[in-house]
Amino acid sequence: MQQLETKSMSALAGKNKSELVINRFKYENSKLYSKFSDYIRQYSLDYFSGSRFLSPVIDIEQRLTKVSTRGLRTIITTKKEEAQVAAAADATHYISGSYWQLNNGNIELKASLSTVQGNILASDNIIIDNEMVSANLLERPQKTDQTFLNDINQVSTADSNEALDVQLFTQKGRNSLSFNNGEEITFFVKANKNVYVQLFSKDAADNIFRIYPNSYTSDNEIINAGVLTSIPNNKYASDFKFQVTGQTGNEMVFAFAASSPLPDLPSKNTGFYGMKQMIITIPEIKQRFADFALKRGIALSMDAIPIVTR
Repeated sequence: MQQLETKSMSALAGKNKSELVINRFKYENSKLYSKFSDYIRQYSLDYFSGSRFLSPVIDIEQRLTKVSTRGLRTIITTKKEEAQVAAAADATHYISGSYWQLNNGNIELKASLSTVQGNILASDNIIIDNEMVSANLLERPQKTDQTFLNDINQVSTADSNEALDVQLFTQKGRNSLSFNNGEEITFFVKANKNVYVQLFSKDAADNIFRIYPNSYTSDNEIINAGVLTSIPNNKYASDFKFQVTGQTGNEMVFAFAASSPLPDLPSKNTGFYGMKQMIITIPEIKQRFADFALKRGIALSMDAIPIVTR
């Protein structure tokens, strides 16, 4: 972190302190949860709290949760995932990075410091001796769940239309996510073009729910380009919340976005504010939407974020 600050001094010197969002780092460039990401983020927050040029945003969850009281907000147009989170938190800079274990057991870590417009001010990499990192910090509980991995890969952005980009994140960002029992989760959706979105969740018991659209939206509600939409927001009832309860484990949230309204798929009503429980699998959901888009010649995009609840 010291190298990032030193290398970026020329761009930051002479200015007021810039607010900095520190994103959770990816393990092997994956969004799957690893405790070491939490450790890196906390270390970075501690380091930059003494910086002369950068002020780390320590209340990012509160800032992003406040967006939900407004419901909609226009932010910068960029495909860089971590930049979206920083911009939503009203920061001007962000740090992102990844790490992986080498053949000798040591850990290589790469990090960069960028502006929310995507300009990289500094980058650096270090090798960490494996004896300095407890093995349990590198465990990934989702990595051993093959069914979960198959499902998350089904809705990978790799299969999306390149011209249409939809992104999901939470008040904690989108990488290496974990939520404890009792915590509430707010989801944010943003696209680069006007889109119609269907948002789904798969819980630790393998139940799949369509959580958007719901009773507080129309079935064909459009999400405008560049507008950050929070779910839930101030239009929702006070008891409409996504809270970690019951069975915990590996969960995921995924979205399909299209340039025209997507059809309803086989489901049953839950009785909770228009949310529906799906009676088909994730591969079937994907195939039906893909067939629909192909037949009508419309663009289809998807995104997914894995979550560990405990």
